[in-house]
Amino acid sequence: MKLTWPFAEEKQHTIPFDENALCFARCFSTEYGKKVLSYLSGQTKDRVMPADCSSNELWFMEGKRALFAQIEYLINKGKGE
Repeated sequence: MKLTWPFAEEKQHTIPFDENALCFARCFSTEYGKKVLSYLSGQTKDRVMPADCSSNELWFMEGKRALFAQIEYLINKGKGE
C-alpha cells in the first residue's frame, strides 16, 4: 500500500516557472520589495530557535525558511543569476 500526501503532489500552474521567476525578481527589486525581503530574512534566516523549543516549533520554522529560500531562488533565477 502506497501512502500519498495530496498536499505534496506537484500541481500544474497557470504561469510558466520562468515567468514566475521574472515576476519575483521584478516585484522584489523595488524599494518596498527589498524592505519586505529584509523583514522576511529577519523572521527566518536570521532567527535562532532556543534549545528548549519543541520539534513542532522547529518544523514550523524550517517550513518558513524553506519558503523564504524558494523566494530567494526565484528572485535570483529571474535576475539571471
